[in-house]
Amino acid sequence: VVVNATGPWSDRLRAQVEGAAQLRPLRGSHFVFPFHALPVARAITLFHPDDRRPLFAIPWQGATVFGTTDLDHEQSMDEVPRMSRAESDYLIAAANHYFPACGLQAADALSSFAGVRPIVRGAPGASASQESRESSIERERGLITVTGGKLTTFRVTANDVLEQIGQALGRRFVRNDKAPIIHAVGAAAQTRGGVRHGPAFVDMPARPDDERALGTTDYRFRELRYALTHEAVAHLDDLMLRRTRAGLLLEQGGLAELAVLEPLVRDALGWDSARWREEVERYRAHWQRVHAPQ
Repeated sequence: VVVNATGPWSDRLRAQVEGAAQLRPLRGSHFVFPFHALPVARAITLFHPDDRRPLFAIPWQGATVFGTTDLDHEQSMDEVPRMSRAESDYLIAAANHYFPACGLQAADALSSFAGVRPIVRGAPGASASQESRESSIERERGLITVTGGKLTTFRVTANDVLEQIGQALGRRFVRNDKAPIIHAVGAAAQTRGGVRHGPAFVDMPARPDDERALGTTDYRFRELRYALTHEAVAHLDDLMLRRTRAGLLLEQGGLAELAVLEPLVRDALGWDSARWREEVERYRAHWQRVHAPQ
């Protein structure tokens, strides 16, 4: 039995077992504003003044996330999703409707980011926001595909998949929808970094620069070093955008902070100066293409 939980790429894998396409990929895009530009003390749900779609403003890691959009994703799934100019205008119009005193423009944002929802296609003619967010589980020639759903239902969906696996293998599966999701990691790990990363983080040898922050973010050098040595960083954009979110929280993706990161990264990954320059240019181009506000 193989479980296909590849999100918006799931139809591509199902095609290998002659499964019919069922997805309607929908894009959601967001701005990350500096907190002083959009100072919200708690999460707020809003409705766009033009179409009444739900939006939100959420304080996040010292900044504010404002989104989201909901439209058909027509870019290739082989490309990293990015916010379009139309989405930018749509979000800025809503931000200025609800927060007119802030006078927000796209240029005020630190960054933007987008994701693709693997929504199961419903009735013909339905708008993007009308499509169901229910999950779907398909069994085809040993491939169990799970798509759709929402973050808030992930545990129920996971148990549904395990039941399907049990049936396929002729084994009994006992559901446990209420089991704790997070288990204690021991008293030694009950620190900010320990909770975020676990015992291996706590056991790392201490260094003098452990508590040094990266720019204005809350990320410390100890966390960056942990990511570099324990979390399969292959490129600089892995570190700045995926293992951490520093590239979304710093101006221009944190390009000004890269000089202080160079010794740390090169030491951990064994890069020479030529490889470092290559990675900086790769990261600069990627951030500008995918995350620069427009």
